[in-house]
Amino acid sequence: MQTRTKGTDRARRLLKAELDVVVGRLHAAAEVPRADGAGGDFLDVAQGIELQELAGLNASRLTERAKRLRSALTRVSDGQYGICSECGTSIPPKRLLAIPDVTTCVACQQQLERGSSQAFEGESMLASTARDDAGMSAARSARAIALTPSASKAR
Repeated sequence: MQTRTKGTDRARRLLKAELDVVVGRLHAAAEVPRADGAGGDFLDVAQGIELQELAGLNASRLTERAKRLRSALTRVSDGQYGICSECGTSIPPKRLLAIPDVTTCVACQQQLERGSSQAFEGESMLASTARDDAGMSAARSARAIALTPSASKAR
């Protein structure tokens, strides 16, 4: 039990330190100056807008990371930290050190990624089929209009 407590305390400290870094970066990102269209040429304005958009994307990414770290801290408190959310096995300590907010073991993560890539491929195939079907339907409609007697008389 003593080892488990030491491991839990260490995990909590590491997660808290990581969260503090992320929150600090979020505060720094909030200080990005806003683009001012007055007094600048087109390129200055465009560059200012681009910097704002990049800062927004970075803030969004950091916010998601902070949420994951808070969730990991909750799992530490609940005694669930380091346990795979998919299969229930222990997540190797080296994986937890590399990705402190990880919720799955390597095997389950690979399975999830394979499943999502197959789902993506399936969605792509469905979209392609739908486009093909729509194109064929439009072609059939055009032929049907061309073959109707009223369309023939109009020509």
